[in-house]
Amino acid sequence: MGLLAGPYYAAALLAGVAGIVKLARPGAAITALRAAGLPARSPLVRALGIVELAIAALAVTAGPAGAAGLAAAYLGFALYARHAAGRAASCGCFGAADAPLGGLHVTVNLALAAVAAAVAIAPLPGPGRVLDAQPATALPFVLLVGATAYLLYLTMTRFAELQVLARR
Repeated sequence: MGLLAGPYYAAALLAGVAGIVKLARPGAAITALRAAGLPARSPLVRALGIVELAIAALAVTAGPAGAAGLAAAYLGFALYARHAAGRAASCGCFGAADAPLGGLHVTVNLALAAVAAAVAIAPLPGPGRVLDAQPATALPFVLLVGATAYLLYLTMTRFAELQVLARR
């Protein structure tokens, strides 16, 4: 199993969760996109959520092409974060969570893009084979991927809020 399996699957999970949130509660993303000077309506944000879900699904099922798609998505997220920093009060990525945009978002998204790009170049086995290769530790691996995705979420939401408060 590759060293990047955990971070890669966590990045895919995070993209999938962001997609689900945009489908269920598009309001925060609409507000953020409008504040950044970009077009935003509920159908557009929901379509973006569907695209994020599709990219996440392809990332775990489509080998190097899926990894390249995930890398491109995170690069796009980094570019959006860079563009919208200072304009939008929140990234709008995770619904009601207020996640101020700034260098942290750009850095995390670029790091996840690099992980996905590395997996596109040196592909991982599919998730089934990754779990089969470690039967005694499959459950801990899955829990670690979930915990990593959650920590990434916290980094881009709650930690970003703490940074803003610390500057005051």
